[in-house]
Amino acid sequence: MNFCSKCGYQMSEDANICPNCGCASSNATAEQLDNHPIVKNSTGQLFMTCMLGGVVFGAVMGIMWSAMGMSFVLGFLICSVVFGLLMFGAMAVAVKVLNNNSRKNIMKKVAMSGQIYFEGAANRSGNGGWLFVTQNAVEHHVHNTNIDTKSTIMPHDEIISIYKSGKKLSVKTTKTTYTFVVNNINEWMSLFAQCELTKNKLN
Repeated sequence: MNFCSKCGYQMSEDANICPNCGCASSNATAEQLDNHPIVKNSTGQLFMTCMLGGVVFGAVMGIMWSAMGMSFVLGFLICSVVFGLLMFGAMAVAVKVLNNNSRKNIMKKVAMSGQIYFEGAANRSGNGGWLFVTQNAVEHHVHNTNIDTKSTIMPHDEIISIYKSGKKLSVKTTKTTYTFVVNNINEWMSLFAQCELTKNKLN
C-alpha cells in the first residue's frame, strides 16, 4: 500500500490520485491526469503573421519577376500566397510539437502538487509557458527554452482579485500583480467563474 504524500491517506499502489484529498500520486502521468479543460492555442494570430511575411516576400519576388519582364502582380500573388501558406504550415507544426512536449514535462511536475482544474498557454514578461489552476494555487511554468525559467506560484489565499486587462489576464496578489498574455481571455474568465477556488476573486 502507498500513502499520500499530501494528507497521509492510505491508498492502493496503482492509484494515480488520492481518493481523500485529490493529490496526484507518484504513479500519475500527464496522460492519466489530462481530464480537465484546456484553453486551446489560437492559430489566427500565427496565420496573420505568416501571411504578412508572405506579402513582404511576394512584393520582393514581384519586383524580381518584373525585372525579368514578367508580371509583377502575378509574381506577387503566387509567391505571397504560396510562401505564406508554407510558412504557416511549418510554424504551426513546430509550435504544436514544442508546446505539447513542454506542456507534458511541466505537467508531470505540477500534477504532483495537487489536482489540476484547468490550464492553457500563457506568456508573462516575454516568457512563454503554461498557466495552471490547481487546488493549491494559480501557477505559471515557463518552457525550458526560455532564458528565465523561474516559475510563478500564486497561492489561492494570497490572491486578491483576477480580472481582464484588455485581452490580457491579471492576477493581483498580496505581494504584486502578475499579467499574462493568454489565448481567448473570455474562456479563461469563464473557467475562473466556474471554479470554486477562484469564482469569488473575479473583478
